[in-house]
Amino acid sequence: MSRSLLAFALLILVTPPLHGQTMTTLVPDFGGNDGISIDAAGNVYVNARGLNFNGRRVLRVEPDGTYAPYATMLDPFPVGSVFDGAGNLYVTGANFGNVRRIAPDGSHEVIATGMPGAGGLEFDGEGNLYCSAFNANWVAKIAPDSTITTFAIGGLVNGPTGLAYRAAENCLYNANWFDGNVTRYELDGTGTLFAVLPEFPIGPLVIVGDFLYASAPESNRIYRIELATASVSVFAGTGVAGDLDGDLSVAQLRYPVGINATQDGSLFYVSDLGPAGRGRLRRIYLTPTG
Repeated sequence: MSRSLLAFALLILVTPPLHGQTMTTLVPDFGGNDGISIDAAGNVYVNARGLNFNGRRVLRVEPDGTYAPYATMLDPFPVGSVFDGAGNLYVTGANFGNVRRIAPDGSHEVIATGMPGAGGLEFDGEGNLYCSAFNANWVAKIAPDSTITTFAIGGLVNGPTGLAYRAAENCLYNANWFDGNVTRYELDGTGTLFAVLPEFPIGPLVIVGDFLYASAPESNRIYRIELATASVSVFAGTGVAGDLDGDLSVAQLRYPVGINATQDGSLFYVSDLGPAGRGRLRRIYLTPTG
């Protein structure tokens, strides 16, 4: 969807994908087809939402592409996930509106419920967990004792999906599925419009260095937003659904619905769909500047 006038007003610049960075396919065909988290060792955890949004697993992918189930019998439609400092993985179940905590041994329990369409997850620096409740236009705040309060609702929230916390500014970013808006929130819940992407829906967010990355699944692109200026450029994807690897100026994506990066910012992972409609895991080697 083109909104060039609004984009110009917000100083948004859309440029071709970056040159000199390369995309490869790590896992060409498997059940992982939604959100991504990465542990300290560089293993990638991909949610398996199923072909009919009834999947109940998380798959663990090692850096060499070997993969196996990590957790099973989760709540249907796992969307977002995030690790805490103790190595526990938190995963949403959109169909039940739950958040589960998965221990390193694979056992799991519900720690919060009542968030319709639970999607993106993110921690702040105080151990509070934020969850985007897509169906309620609500971002919930879950305290360490599992108490749930409202962080943001309505207004700038319009189909909330991706969440990303920036420690340097102690703020939280939220992306909207329905309008392509990215909002910056102070942790008291005060929000201001940060950027408007030229295409939407918008899914997950991730911060790497001085940039905020946002996936646009139906546009087959990933956008990169400079945090200092809010200027937007195409990071990956030509806009045409496809399977081509190689330089980011030509590499193609097919419904990229999960994105994340290793802690050192050197590797960027994308969960998209292969030709058969099942999951696929792509890997991008980043430059030192992100």
